[in-house]
Amino acid sequence: MTALLLLRQADDRHQILLLSGHEPTMSELVKQICGGRIAFPTAAVARVDLPPIPWRQQELTGGTLGWLVTPKLLRRAGWV
Repeated sequence: MTALLLLRQADDRHQILLLSGHEPTMSELVKQICGGRIAFPTAAVARVDLPPIPWRQQELTGGTLGWLVTPKLLRRAGWV
């Protein structure tokens, strides 16, 4: 099932969704939604903000990258 289908099937009572997956699918999804070039290494986690419309009307464009946490950043912070 594609990410777009998953988004569109979500109940509008939920304001936050968590999607997880494998590379290169997830990095390509984030790049498509945010419309740009994003260095997205393996094991990275990203927050993507989408327009405030019902899930069933979402498209995979027009999002903004809220943050991107990489394994290297976690090591620098002493968390791993």
